[in-house]
Amino acid sequence: MLPTYEDVLADEVQLTAAGRQDINGEPCIVVTFEQDGYRCVYGISTVSGLLAQASFYDGDTLTRKVTVSEISTETPDSELFTLPDGESVI
Repeated sequence: MLPTYEDVLADEVQLTAAGRQDINGEPCIVVTFEQDGYRCVYGISTVSGLLAQASFYDGDTLTRKVTVSEISTETPDSELFTLPDGESVI
């Protein structure tokens, strides 16, 4: 399960590094912290505010990596939120 930004900002989480880096051509804020015995490195897009990449290390060994791509920030069509009886849920 991928931790959320609330997990990163929790009182018991100690950030060990922070900086800026381009990830897939997008400017990001990168934070490093320890959680549950893993070193976690998150890249958050400064354009969308969303997670761009997360890497998890056991010591120096990369154990998993998540890369988010092709995010659409366009407003979805309101028809997607219409129930079969025509009622809008938004």
